[in-house]
Amino acid sequence: MSWYALQVISGREEACQRALRQPGRKAYVPTQTFLRRVHRRDRRMVEVRRALMPGYVFLPAKSDLGAALDKPGVYDVLRLSDGYPAVIPRDQIKRLAKAAPAEPEYRGIKKGSYVEVMVGAFRGFKAEVLVIRKKHAEMSVSIFGKGTPLKLPLDALELVSERNMRLASRY
Repeated sequence: MSWYALQVISGREEACQRALRQPGRKAYVPTQTFLRRVHRRDRRMVEVRRALMPGYVFLPAKSDLGAALDKPGVYDVLRLSDGYPAVIPRDQIKRLAKAAPAEPEYRGIKKGSYVEVMVGAFRGFKAEVLVIRKKHAEMSVSIFGKGTPLKLPLDALELVSERNMRLASRY
């Protein structure tokens, strides 16, 4: 199945996608989910979805192009130099889907990473991540030489290099 690329208002791709979706018709917007700070001085993080290709929504070629162009926010279809709509092969759409990760990026924090707790009673403590579940990490914090299990949100953690962790454990 081939696709058309519709030019839409940048930043309004998902609204145009909802307007284009009807029974028997689907639209695709490749998005990327990542974590962003609420404020530059604040350690809290929120999940943000952003279009991988701002200003474009993809529509299957078998859809009614005239009805799609009448939807609010849709400017035009991407055209070739001869004026005909550009047809995008399915394998290129599949590559776009692979380029858009389904999981949010957690600033490199993964199982086995060393992190520093940035908020709360354990602020300043360093630990090794044991398990990551959705938006939380389970880790073991060493208090008085004894490992204490701890579960914190990922936005409360900062990645520490393994070298810095080894240097800190010497003292």
